[in-house]
Amino acid sequence: MSEATTIEPASRHGERDRVSRMLSPSSIAMVGASNQAGRIGGTLFANLKRAFAGELYPVHPSDAEIMGVRAYPSLSAIDRPVDLAVVAVPGRLVPEVIEQAAAAGVGGAVIVTSGFAEVGGEGLALQNRIIEISRRTGIRLIGPNCIGFMNVHGGVMANFSLDPSAPLPPAGGVALVSQSGGFGSYIAMMAIKAGLGLGWFVSTGNEADMSVAATLRHLVERPEVKVLLSAVETLRDPEAFIETARRALALDKPIVLLKAGRSEDAARAAVSHTGAIAGSADVLDAVCAQFGVHVVGTMQEMLDLGLMFQTGKRTAGRRIAIVTTSGGAGVLPHHL
Repeated sequence: MSEATTIEPASRHGERDRVSRMLSPSSIAMVGASNQAGRIGGTLFANLKRAFAGELYPVHPSDAEIMGVRAYPSLSAIDRPVDLAVVAVPGRLVPEVIEQAAAAGVGGAVIVTSGFAEVGGEGLALQNRIIEISRRTGIRLIGPNCIGFMNVHGGVMANFSLDPSAPLPPAGGVALVSQSGGFGSYIAMMAIKAGLGLGWFVSTGNEADMSVAATLRHLVERPEVKVLLSAVETLRDPEAFIETARRALALDKPIVLLKAGRSEDAARAAVSHTGAIAGSADVLDAVCAQFGVHVVGTMQEMLDLGLMFQTGKRTAGRRIAIVTTSGGAGVLPHHL
């Protein structure tokens, strides 16, 4: 068995509401919050605390407070509604935490813990358990094996990639969705340095539930999102991706896609990274060409297109002029 089991979902009534609660929460619980700034649980909670204006509930089995905020011994001890649970506990404990979150009516959880399908064996079994819980209960999941997400518009810094002491990026109209947390974080950092208004960054990791395509499908409907950037190793939900591309065309919200794992060697590496099964690059290119998605080969190309598209300016018809000192360079754009 080389990938997580596909389990038929139970009723998804209110699915969009659950995703909205998870990605744009009014209340957040963090399981695995820590007072130690050097630990992932400490970095994550410091990020959450510095920007979030809603209710924040750190969960710790023994500490009464986390960074000055009252802590709870478990999710079930929180007697108020929770929209998002951030989970940073050892892998063996994750299924129990997700069961508790589902029972408490939490909208969704972001699981940053690694050691799941990407390592196979027991990790694969653990991932299948949380998939089953999600499908049975309807709780939505981001991850596992991800770096979290950022929604600057909602003050949600549910990630450990950005330094809690660094200034918040401006809440612009660009959204970035990446399977890889590390590479996605680097793209996000370079995007901010390049002047992109990065209002959203989501890393999906192993995609036990929410895929890149499903995340893009949600974000394309957000009124503050004007441009969508995505770095993928594979697209697990092509139907959702095509639906998103159609909506993006209708709403004039360009999608820029950077596809990793295009060679056979790179595809094999992608399997070990996020447990992904990389599909045919040629097929993906054809689909993107049909539905107006801009496929790029490098991060720099992605950022350049993002900078261009975020202006909102578009060209139509034969309205481009080329002025050049080189005839050869002037002819080159005719082949692009």
